[in-house]
Amino acid sequence: MAWSVDTQADQIRGELECNPDAAGGTVPARLENIIIECGRGLWNGSDWRFRWKQGTLTTVAGIESAVLPDDFGEMCQRWLRRNNGEWGNGLVFVEDVTRWQEEADKYDSTDTNDWGQPRVASIVQDLDDKNDYSWEIILTPIPDTVYTYKFWYLTIDPWTGGEIGEDFANSATPLMPPLFHEGWHLYSLARCQRAFKKPDPDSWKETWAHYRDWLGRQFSENNETLTMAQDPIVDGYQDFYATSSTDFTGVGGRPWL
Repeated sequence: MAWSVDTQADQIRGELECNPDAAGGTVPARLENIIIECGRGLWNGSDWRFRWKQGTLTTVAGIESAVLPDDFGEMCQRWLRRNNGEWGNGLVFVEDVTRWQEEADKYDSTDTNDWGQPRVASIVQDLDDKNDYSWEIILTPIPDTVYTYKFWYLTIDPWTGGEIGEDFANSATPLMPPLFHEGWHLYSLARCQRAFKKPDPDSWKETWAHYRDWLGRQFSENNETLTMAQDPIVDGYQDFYATSSTDFTGVGGRPWL
């Protein structure tokens, strides 16, 4: 079943036998807050395959920084390393801002002659955004014109980022694989059982064990879209080309299994 915060809160109220009309009316809101926290924790807790998304970085002439997508969570560094080349042959992202600064110190940011195609970038907090915690890209050297780069990143949870962000409705269904809704429910139920001590003070432990079992299965089996990865065949002596007229080449001119 695909859950929303509202439908899951109704389900858990029944499982806990919580009275939604309790004094102060606090139970429904507290349930929903816990469910949202669990949704965020599950979504952002690992580099899940379903979170991958391609974005476009577009620079502005004379501007040292560039914006990131609203739903940006984390840069897919493996793709950048494999496709953007070594230093000087593309845009390289570094985690350590001191490495970025070492490169930036080679240029005079006030001298337009030192502007050009950016070589090194880093991701830092956007301190100009006073309303939400967000990230931005800093570039060096400062771009002298518009440059466009494709990149892959992991999306942040829908309650935090994206076009809706904090306005993500409790009636909306997060777009994640169907089995992850099962895990979201188990995680939320365990947290709520512990918070409200229902049906008994230790009931959350069994639910938590089911959740941990579910989580382990996702890492081992359900965090993939291919049953077997297609790895390149190592052909150091070019035997494929020497022994057959068949074109074995695949992506990037490599033979693939």
